[in-house]
Amino acid sequence: MYIRTIKRPYDEVIENDYNLSVSTYVEQEDGREKINIVKLNAQIEGIVACDQVLREEIAKIIAELRCEHEQGIRVFDVSGSG
Repeated sequence: MYIRTIKRPYDEVIENDYNLSVSTYVEQEDGREKINIVKLNAQIEGIVACDQVLREEIAKIIAELRCEHEQGIRVFDVSGSG
């Protein structure tokens, strides 16, 4: 909270049409979180790189499953018959 002292408070009150609202005379502190944008960008780059690696691994798994399926290899039984 920021509080200021003025020499002739009545003059300012008169200028503000006798408005005695605290918010007119007291400036509220900025409570927003300060963000280090350089650090945030570095974190995002790491996440994107990890995401790319995972996507490549998933693509390899899907390619292997397709290849096995095309060759008629049963990897697992989804029919429920055992």
